[in-house]
Amino acid sequence: MQVIITLGQDTPAYASLSLEVPEGATEDQIVDAALAKARESIERLVFDPSWDFSNARIVSIEEQCQDGPQRIIAEDIPLEPSGEDLGLVAKAALQGVSPLKALLEEAERQNLKVSPFVAQGLDLASDVAQLLTGFGAPKDVPAFQLVVGVMVLNDYGDGPEYATIQFTPSLIHHIMRLAAVGQACKMQVLHVEDGNDIWEDPVDEFMMRGTDLCIIPGYKGPGDAVVFWRGHPKHADYYCETRGFSLGDLLSCLSSDHDGPHQGFLKKTINGELVVFYDESNEAVNDLVDAYTTSKPSALDVEDEAM
Repeated sequence: MQVIITLGQDTPAYASLSLEVPEGATEDQIVDAALAKARESIERLVFDPSWDFSNARIVSIEEQCQDGPQRIIAEDIPLEPSGEDLGLVAKAALQGVSPLKALLEEAERQNLKVSPFVAQGLDLASDVAQLLTGFGAPKDVPAFQLVVGVMVLNDYGDGPEYATIQFTPSLIHHIMRLAAVGQACKMQVLHVEDGNDIWEDPVDEFMMRGTDLCIIPGYKGPGDAVVFWRGHPKHADYYCETRGFSLGDLLSCLSSDHDGPHQGFLKKTINGELVVFYDESNEAVNDLVDAYTTSKPSALDVEDEAM
């Protein structure tokens, strides 16, 4: 049996190869043989004068039939990652300048070709380092618990009243790096998979799923971002989101001496631990404190923290 392999890129541009495969070959065997043939032949194929071999893929593998329509065996099989894929570039940039430089130097030493997104990631990693230097890494930030109000993005839906996130200096630095990478890549919003255990759901009424940490970079300057979490109740077709807040405002809250609610933030010491509450307004954050202390009897030992 003879099959036709059609290759393409995103411009698009196509080239076809013929491949003899044994009668009765399985789809997996044909796909493996087609991939081997495509990789072996790629340097000799002519797609288009402007062809740069980005996001190359096998468009289709079809059985060649003389007395009937061709049978499509498989379609859309990637040959390599896209060098223009912004997500891959951002992922490379997050590795930092030093690891990427070492990777490129080792590839040059071994005469290996490195995917374009690694070099792009190195350029962006330098930009990210400069952005973080300009913003200034947080200093002397204590670990604390953030309790943040939740809104349900459906007029008829229901969801948790609040979410609780354990903040550490490393989490803050992670968010700052993501924000800087997003700003350098000119991304509008970043979604990072997170745990479903942040939502207040003591009796598993909502069984939240698909939780993402969401970051809108560059809100008030380099390294700053609007931060919120998003998820959906199990089997529901709507989302719940925490109230979005500025990371810079949160850090300012931690170091400020305001007494009482300020810009939607309120600090409390509960059972000897620092808890920061946030909601859309000073009035709403007082209601959030009441909801939190009511749902957790152990939290009734509350001391006001000077803001």
